[in-house]
Amino acid sequence: VDTGWDEFVRTSPTSTAYVPDAFEPDDTIAEAGAIPFCRDQGRRWFQVAGDVDIATFSAEAGRQYFAVTENLGPEADTNLSLLGADGTVLANSDPVGQGPSRLLWTCPATGTYALSVAQSSSPFTSNNVGSGTAYDLYLSPVSFADVPPEYWAFRPIESCAMAGIVGGYWDGYHPSEAVDRAQMAGYIARVLCGGTVVPDPPP
Repeated sequence: VDTGWDEFVRTSPTSTAYVPDAFEPDDTIAEAGAIPFCRDQGRRWFQVAGDVDIATFSAEAGRQYFAVTENLGPEADTNLSLLGADGTVLANSDPVGQGPSRLLWTCPATGTYALSVAQSSSPFTSNNVGSGTAYDLYLSPVSFADVPPEYWAFRPIESCAMAGIVGGYWDGYHPSEAVDRAQMAGYIARVLCGGTVVPDPPP
């Protein structure tokens, strides 16, 4: 007979609060810090039942952005939302909650927006707090139509694009095309000198 006792143990937090993560306080847009693109941020978690983690970012009109929660702890089941500067919910990944959350969103107007992460409303996870609810939050623009977030090299390519090392073509990145020695020299020069800077020729 299923008494439901095991479910009660799973959903009841062992304490009413837990040590905050390094991003707290971030429960409101006013308190939240900015999240940089294409970088690992460090672990976040829910310190009290009902905790909401918010991070802001600047977006450009017409550009696509990809956000995801990942590497979830055993007691985490996230719900990821995208907010306008006034807190209005513009997009929601999965209101029911099924583990990691993903958002692919096209910005309607240049401005400041925010990502909001909360535990899902599932009775199995909604009250969980602490290190078991830890997760990573990743955000990136989608710069090339032929390099979607599902592409295996999406993150390295976007990181290089953000750093000014690669720029692609007018119609995409062409990820399957071969790179010749001259192009590779250009990439290396940008890495060594920073961004799109090219070193002066030798005397």
